[in-house]
Amino acid sequence: MLFPPSLDDLIPEDHLARIVVDAVDQLDMSAILANYNQEGDGRSAIDPAAMLATLIYAYAHKVVSSRQIEILCQEVVVYRWLSGQTEPDHATIARFRSRHSALFQDMFAQVLDMVRRYGLGQAGTIALDGTKLKGNAALDQNKTLKAITKELTEAAQVRDLAENGKFGKKRGDEIPKHLRGSENRRRRLEEAKRQIEAEQQARAAVQEEKIEKREAEERQAGRKKRGRKPKPPKPEPEPDAKANVTDPDSRILKTRQGFVQGYNAQAVVSLDQVILAVDIVQDANDQKQLLPMVMKAQANVLRTASEGAAPEIKAFLGDAGYHSDANLAGLEDLGVEGFVPSKKTWRLRQELKEKGRPRGRMRKNMTRTERMERKLRTVRGEKAYKARGRTIEPVFGQIKHGLYSLTRRGLDAAKADWALLCLGHNLKKLWRAKAAA
Repeated sequence: MLFPPSLDDLIPEDHLARIVVDAVDQLDMSAILANYNQEGDGRSAIDPAAMLATLIYAYAHKVVSSRQIEILCQEVVVYRWLSGQTEPDHATIARFRSRHSALFQDMFAQVLDMVRRYGLGQAGTIALDGTKLKGNAALDQNKTLKAITKELTEAAQVRDLAENGKFGKKRGDEIPKHLRGSENRRRRLEEAKRQIEAEQQARAAVQEEKIEKREAEERQAGRKKRGRKPKPPKPEPEPDAKANVTDPDSRILKTRQGFVQGYNAQAVVSLDQVILAVDIVQDANDQKQLLPMVMKAQANVLRTASEGAAPEIKAFLGDAGYHSDANLAGLEDLGVEGFVPSKKTWRLRQELKEKGRPRGRMRKNMTRTERMERKLRTVRGEKAYKARGRTIEPVFGQIKHGLYSLTRRGLDAAKADWALLCLGHNLKKLWRAKAAA
């Protein structure tokens, strides 16, 4: 059979690709267009709107490899239609994605505006959780500082000998061909070494702050404090400190299936499973992410709120990984009621079975944690917290189904890819809502 005169005839009106194109048409793409030559000279570029639509559609289907996208643009009708039959190669796709990575968080927020204007993503109650994403790095490529330093030293010696053999006493302008392949390895080793040193400096700064705080308290009290005095920080990292030489930004993270080398992906979700805020962090622990993610969600929600309107977010649901007294106090300051247990869900059920529902007045001088534990044993508290599992966990299941790992290396690339994956998820929610209307 011959193709019709226009591929447009092959794409149904209710197809997800049309929702993607409509969304891209409404985006503010001035920041992307500013990177293109507006003079009209030089080689013509592929339409950036077509490139972005192709990328979003691919990520909505968990296709994150530029080589796979290239093949799809050659062989699959919907991708040919999205790309305007330009058949971009993987290098062009990779360059476009890399050049505009910093803009994808804002693109996510713009698409969220469209979804919320349709009536989805109502944020009265929000849920936050994190999921571990495997990066493009291997666990066995975690090397100690001692091993990294040794390899860098040996590589430098080999390089010097090779250059002396080629150039003698003269200075060569280029690296010998047989050593060029090792340059990427050397750069990654140096970056891993910098990561270890930077982490040690951060730990040293925290330790110095503890010491200064203790000394200030002792001066104010006029006497020495009890307990062990914090040790002065070591200026240099330990020789056994490790970093990954494939992707120094990635971290070793524990999952239910074992350890992975990757990143901790965070998402704030509404009760109808629309993602309101996203981020990628290196921390294995979720605790420090609560307040930044809630504030990011508030900022995104306020984009579509009428001027002078009160913050829409009223309640927050988070598991025990986000619990701390400081986090509960922070939620109070934001005017958001928290449902954040200090124990795992199975322990909450066990405690309810043993203690029953709370009765009588709340006793005075209870800590925030004690008040939270009491609230979660009430009918209202139990019902509110139960909504967390059916809100956030299916979202991660939908996004990660078929997604083996991230393909790009580095924290900034991981943040951009997670934003695109979540943007695609929200557009699929909008598409299904329109189809059901």
